[in-house]
Order: sequence, then structure tokens, then C-alpha cells
Amino acid sequence: MPRVHVTSEIGALRTVLVRAMPRVHVTSEIGALRTVLVHTPGRELLAVTPANREAYLYDDVIDLDLAAREHRRFVAVLQRFAQVYEVRTLLTELAGQPEVREFLVTRALEVVPSDALAKQLAELPAERLVALMIEGALEEAGPIARALNETRYTLPPLPNLFFTRDAGVVIGDHAVVGSMRHGVRWTEELLVKALFRYHPCLENDGILYDGSEEKRNNYTLEGGDVHPLRPDLLLLGFSERSSPAALDHLCDLVFERGGVKDVIVVVLPNERTAIHLDMIFTQVDAELCCVYPPHFVGAERLAVLHRRKRSKGVKEMPTSLRRSRRWTARSSRCSAAAPAARCRSGNSGRARATSWPCAPAW
Repeated sequence: MPRVHVTSEIGALRTVLVRAMPRVHVTSEIGALRTVLVHTPGRELLAVTPANREAYLYDDVIDLDLAAREHRRFVAVLQRFAQVYEVRTLLTELAGQPEVREFLVTRALEVVPSDALAKQLAELPAERLVALMIEGALEEAGPIARALNETRYTLPPLPNLFFTRDAGVVIGDHAVVGSMRHGVRWTEELLVKALFRYHPCLENDGILYDGSEEKRNNYTLEGGDVHPLRPDLLLLGFSERSSPAALDHLCDLVFERGGVKDVIVVVLPNERTAIHLDMIFTQVDAELCCVYPPHFVGAERLAVLHRRKRSKGVKEMPTSLRRSRRWTARSSRCSAAAPAARCRSGNSGRARATSWPCAPAW
């Protein structure tokens, strides 16, 4: 069966495209890169101001021109060796279909009931509909609001959409739609579900977990905490964004419907520099990973849990960085780097690195 092998990275959902009958399939974080799904930052960033940046989960305000210029350079590099798909483009292709349009409009109005918005969405062409879903729909301001220069959105903008990994995950042949921790990102779930459900480039064996349908307050799951390492091994992070209840539910699903037999869970600290697991741990090659050392070695290392298929409980690992024949036939090397908060401007910090054997033991 021809497939599209998909691997997620920060800010990009990666796929390996085969010509005929594409399908999603991911069993590692380091698969060959052939096709990339990105979202170019656009006018949705203009909604972020010094007064509301925290509500939009930003540490600072991003300059749109600078962000767009940096993203163009990023895409230009990717295009040297991979095909690049834009979220906006794929959604526009779908929004021309009556079924998809009805899905998007109906689901949006379930959360933001508004006759005026319903009329506006129904009359828009596909391109403008997608733009509105991403950039937001401004509420018509009254005299007082205009005098105070106060603007509100009927439909919220999505300035975090370019972190596509958070809302869209693939494990094996199944898709996972994230259940976002913060309400300002809820529409991301809807858009990613539309892609997984309707677009042929992301054909899959079904949505394993659908965060867009999640109504329980204690069930949140974001893709930065989901790392498929092998067909039978999944690495998860318990963070401020991904709850234990959702992680347990995901374990049950992958054990039942996927090929995963073991799950390792890293218990993250409640720190701004550790919002997701991928901020302190990233596998970059078959025998190379990048970590923040204090969280993985020494007296202050994080708790690491192991849950096995058909087992009734979990076991706590004595250390997360130790040789293990069961993890790999050879010693892995681990690169140590200083932690960096997720950078909203596209710039990245630099840190010196060192290496040592780093295979988790269980």
C-alpha cells in the first residue's frame, strides 16, 4: 500500500510523499523529509498587542514583516529538497466543497453562535472563508468602543497556527487531533480535523483521538508532548498543556488500535521553558538526541514513567539516561543544550553541546 510517511516537528507537520494513493504513516521522529506542511504567518499576528499578548500565549509582539521574511527563507531552504504544502492552500482547496464548507461553518457557529457571522460565512468564497477562519472576524464596534479604540473578535484569530505540530499528530496509520489547553487555539483543532478528514494528501485510517470533540475539562493534549520513537514505542510528556487523563486515554487507544506496546512518560516541571516535551527533549538522529541536562541527569532529574500494554499500572524509571539493550542495540549519544522557551519571533537561541550515552532504561 503506497503511503505518505509523516513526521512532526516544531512548527511543521512533515510527510514523505509517494505518488499514488497517499496515506499517512509515522513511527519515528527522524524519518526522511519529503513533503512539509507549514502555515505562513499572516495578518492573524496583527491581533497580538502588548495589552493582550499573554492571552494569545505570546511573550512579546512579533513584527509581521520580519516573521514573513524569515518564514520565506525557511520555506526556500525546505524547497531545495522537499515539497512544501501550505495549510491555507489545502484548506482553500477543501472549502470549495459543499460538505467541507458546511462542516467548517457549522462547527464554528457551535462555539460562536451568531446570526451575523453565519450570514457572513455562508456568502464568502472559499479563499475568504479560510482567511476569516485563520485571521479572525472582527466584531462590529459601537460608538463607545470606537471612541476607546477597543476591538473585539467574533471569531478568534489564530496567531499560533504556525506551530502545526501542536494540533496535528500522526501515530502509525492514524491521525490525532489535539485538544488544546487554551481556548484561543480551539479553531486550530477544527482546521486540522478538516485536513485529516477530507484532504487526500492526509488520508489516514481514521482519527484515533479527536480533540475537537473533547468536552471534558481535564482532557488536554498537544502534539509537542507526543513523540513516536519506534513502531512499538511512544514517548509522551506530562506538561501544563497535556493532562494525565488525556495521556492515559491516548495510551489506551494506541494499545488497542495501533502497534504501540510501550509508552514512556516524562513528567515535566511547571516552568515556562518546559511547556512541551519537545522544548527539553528532541530526537535528531537514530542515535542522537538533544536534551536539557538538569532535567535528565543528576539529583533534580525529572520523573520518568513506563506504561506497558496489558499492564495494570506504571513503573517509575530510576533514571532516564542510562544504557539499555532493550532500547537500542548500540549506545545512543545525547546532546546537551541550554533550554530555550518557544521563540515566537522565529529566532532560536544557541548553546554549546556535549554528548554521552542516553538510552532510557525500562
